[in-house]
Amino acid sequence: MYNYYDLTIQQRIFLERSGLLSEVYSKSVAKILHEEFLIESKKPATENDDMGKLHELRLAYHLSSDNEAQKHLPEHHRAENNEDPAHNGDPKSVHDRIVKRLDTNKQNLVEKASKQSADEWKKQYLKKGEKVGHVYWTSNRDTEKKPGDHEKTTGVKDTNSNADLMVQITDKNGKHLRWHGISAKIGENEPNLSNPGLETLEKTTGYEKGHMNKLMSGHENLVSQLYDGGTRESRHAQWKVDHTASNGGIEALRKEHQDHESKVASGEKISKKELVHHEQRSRFLSEYDKLKTDNERSAFMARSKHRHDMAVESGVKARHGVADAVASGLSKKIKVSGDHYDDSGLRDTINRIVSPETKFQHSIVHSKTKKGSDDIQSDIGDQSTYASKHLSRFNRLEVEHKGITASIYGTLNEPGNPKHGKRMKVSEFGVKGTSGPMMGTNGTFKLLNKQK
Repeated sequence: MYNYYDLTIQQRIFLERSGLLSEVYSKSVAKILHEEFLIESKKPATENDDMGKLHELRLAYHLSSDNEAQKHLPEHHRAENNEDPAHNGDPKSVHDRIVKRLDTNKQNLVEKASKQSADEWKKQYLKKGEKVGHVYWTSNRDTEKKPGDHEKTTGVKDTNSNADLMVQITDKNGKHLRWHGISAKIGENEPNLSNPGLETLEKTTGYEKGHMNKLMSGHENLVSQLYDGGTRESRHAQWKVDHTASNGGIEALRKEHQDHESKVASGEKISKKELVHHEQRSRFLSEYDKLKTDNERSAFMARSKHRHDMAVESGVKARHGVADAVASGLSKKIKVSGDHYDDSGLRDTINRIVSPETKFQHSIVHSKTKKGSDDIQSDIGDQSTYASKHLSRFNRLEVEHKGITASIYGTLNEPGNPKHGKRMKVSEFGVKGTSGPMMGTNGTFKLLNKQK
C-alpha cells in the first residue's frame, strides 16, 4: 500500500488519473492519526490508558499486603478535578470508572498481570524479615517550584523521579526502613520509558533553547490560520469536531451533541474540556443547519475535511523535521577517528534518559502480555541499570532517521546466540503530537529487542 506522504508528484498524478489517489490519501491520513497522533478510530481512545492506570492501581493493591483480606488500593494526595474525569481523582473513583467501561477480559488480564508482577517484585526487592508498609499512588511529579506526590509522600524532593508508586519498606514490626519507587508498565510491546518535551529534546540532543520550537513554528502559524484564534484548547476542540465530521459524518456529531445534553440533564459532572468541545460542536451544527441545499452542505463538509487534513499533514511534516534534528544531534555524540569508533556519548545519553539518578531506589515493572494468550511475563529491573544492561549486548551504535522516528541500531554481541553479529534496532526516539495536531509535541523513547 502506498503512503501518500512518500509519493513523488509524478506518482500522485498517476494515481489521480487512475482514480486511486483519494483512497491512498484517506488511508495515509488514518495511518498518521493512529501512529503519529496517538488517535485510534476503531477502538476507544482511552483503552490503553485505562489498562495502564488500572494496572498501577491493582499492582499497588497486591503489593499492599500478603493477606488477601487486608489488601487495599494505594494511598494518595489527589483530589477530584474537572480536567479528566476518567483518570483524575482518588484511586477508588478512578478504579471504579475504569472498571465500568473496560472489557471484562481486559480487566481479568490486568488483574492476573498485577498480582503476578507484585509477587515477583516482593521476591526480588524484599529482604528476609521485611514487608511492605504504605503504598502511595504518585503520578504527579515534583517540580523545582512545587512539591509533587513524591515530595509529599517521602518528604524529599526528587524532580528526576517519575515513579507511579512509592512503596514503603518496613521491618517485620512496621518500622520504616526505606522508600522504593516503581514505574508500572503493561502491554505486548516494549514500553515507552520517557516523554521528553521539546525543551528536554533540545538539551538531550545538544541544540540551543528554542530550536525545536522554531521547527514547529510554521505548523503553529498554519493551524492558527485554519482555526479561529483563541486558546490552544479551543483550536483543538474545533479540530476534534472536524475529525468526527470527517470520519463519522454529521450524524456522528449530532449523537455526540445528544450524549452531552443527556449528561447535563442527568446532573453528571462536566469537565472544562468537555464544555469547550461542546461549544465548538454546537457552533458547527448551527452553521451546518443554516444551509439550504445539499450542495451547500456537501461543500461545508468538504471544507471541514480539507481543514482537518491540512492540519494533520502540516503537523506530520513539522514533526518529521524535529525527528530529523533529534537524529542529527544524537549522531554527533558518536566520535569516529580513523578506525576508532566511540559511541560512549550516545550510550551515556540513553542512560540519562532511561535511568536518571533518583533519591531512592527505583524499579521498572513491565507486565508483558502476549497477544491471543493470557500468559504474562514479569520483566522487573532496577531503573539505574535498565538501559546499560540492554546496551551492553550491542556493539557499534548508529543513528538513522525515518519519518517521526530516530532509531538507534547496534550489532548484537552474544556468541552462541543465533542472531550474534546481526544488526538490530536497539532503541527508538519518536516525535508525536498529543491527541492531534493542535496540542503540542512530545518525544517518546523505548528500548527494543530486549533480552527475553
